[in-house]
Amino acid sequence: MSASCEVYAPSDLKTALHLKSRYRDDLHVVAGGTLSVRLMSANAIETKNLMLLERLPLSFIRVSGRNVQIGAMTRLIDLIDNRLPKALVLAARSVRGLSIKSMATVGGNVFSPSPGCDVATALMALDAHLTLQSMNRKRSVPLEKFYRGPLKYSIRSNELVAMITVRNPPQYSTFTKLTPLPNSGPTIASVAIALDVNKREIVRRASVAVGGITTHPYRAKYVERFMLNKKLSNITLDQVEQGLVPKGLTIIKDANASSEYRERMVPVLFMRALNSLVKEVSRR
Repeated sequence: MSASCEVYAPSDLKTALHLKSRYRDDLHVVAGGTLSVRLMSANAIETKNLMLLERLPLSFIRVSGRNVQIGAMTRLIDLIDNRLPKALVLAARSVRGLSIKSMATVGGNVFSPSPGCDVATALMALDAHLTLQSMNRKRSVPLEKFYRGPLKYSIRSNELVAMITVRNPPQYSTFTKLTPLPNSGPTIASVAIALDVNKREIVRRASVAVGGITTHPYRAKYVERFMLNKKLSNITLDQVEQGLVPKGLTIIKDANASSEYRERMVPVLFMRALNSLVKEVSRR
């Protein structure tokens, strides 16, 4: 970071959007700071202008009827709330350490690459939409279409993520992940499933998101289509395995796991998540 860096900490959204409009790509935005601090410490960020969002009134959870609205500055620890879809609660709970949960924000997690995108993976399975705001307009973008490639996003240089919305949350959802640590920690692979079933346990809506193995999470569309109109308990791994990790996908590797191991673990996690939903539906 430049020694002459200007730091801004606006307390209202209008001022923040004015600064974003003025400086655009020359303004580095910091939400919770869990990723930005590491990048700045490693001198991986060169910027003359830094904007801290912590004072903005964007920390809220609103549950109204069948809609859930979450402010972009809401801390991950606040997602451990039984009013919210189970997948989102489990993803937030899986983040290792109280300090990280208390600092990291939902909006920041949307931008965070693997292995730090657990909440984004759950939100993608819940078909979440992002509210992107500039000085003159707001627009809504589905989270699954927000990612254009590694560290490339469908956001304009004068916009900020203001809110995340889950419309008509599914009846059932879950999230599970594999980590090298006993309880929680860096994600090797993760799977989130969200679905609706009728009285005969026939799947009427299904969303499957995979995280941890690519830079950003993705939807397993083939698996979703296959699950529709099937009895939940009749779905087997051999029917859907080929669609969980599409051919040609670039799978990451790091000190925690090889790309081959990550790919092998996705079907295991899918069945773990699916079986937990089968049990939950059968108990209703």
